[in-house]
Amino acid sequence: MSEEIVEIVVITPEMATQMLRRNTRNRKLREEHVRDLAGKMARGEFQFNGDAIRWSRQREILDGQHRLHAVARSGVSIRAVVVHGLTSDSQVTMDRQNRRTLGHHLDIMGESNTRTLTATLNLAVQWDRGVRSKLGTSAHRVPSYEEAYDYLTHNPGIRASLDAGKQLASRKIMRAATGAFLHWVFSRINVDATEDFFDRLISGMHVDEDDPVWALRERSKDLRTGKMESPATLVPLACKAWNLYRRGKGVRFLRFRTSGDCPETFPEPR
Repeated sequence: MSEEIVEIVVITPEMATQMLRRNTRNRKLREEHVRDLAGKMARGEFQFNGDAIRWSRQREILDGQHRLHAVARSGVSIRAVVVHGLTSDSQVTMDRQNRRTLGHHLDIMGESNTRTLTATLNLAVQWDRGVRSKLGTSAHRVPSYEEAYDYLTHNPGIRASLDAGKQLASRKIMRAATGAFLHWVFSRINVDATEDFFDRLISGMHVDEDDPVWALRERSKDLRTGKMESPATLVPLACKAWNLYRRGKGVRFLRFRTSGDCPETFPEPR
């Protein structure tokens, strides 16, 4: 039996203030939007359009905080649809017209490093779809909110890879999301090898001139200096370095040919 209840309610400023005490799961308030709504309410311009104030089964506000703040601030009562009994996870689908991003939703869910986590999840979802060429570019569909959030739910270990990405970015070796994504991909193959590979990549220590980890480190820094670093460019180079490292082979310079007489197939990490 459905637990949802839908009703049309006249929300007074006093009611709005009480409701906002349950506002614990929303993104940061956009003050400009509240001022705009409050002004329209005060001038009699605000119209009932069916947009809902949405509540979770745990009595938390999932959507509608800006309207409630505007009612409380303007001192004007409004009619609104109020929906009770929604699942907390349904919040990920709400408020698209205000461009609520996956990062906003992750922030609401209490995640940290949400910008890096968002970009890492987008790469990971594409990778697990089988995308290799032009990974992370507009050539492929960006994962939906639902896909990315579902991926995080089923792969919580990806959070642990963010630290490696952060350390690589702080040393200007590669972007945090690219580093975190690579750490995640390699850790699913061999955890111990991944930790050794990334310790060397981050520190630059215990590597020889023909060490593939050193070659990746220098190549990545060169690409970043030339503003050519992107997942599409760097990921295949990193996978080549990883495979060489795993086989105990040396290399002084990494390249990946996508065109010409001898284009290479993607070096699937082993």
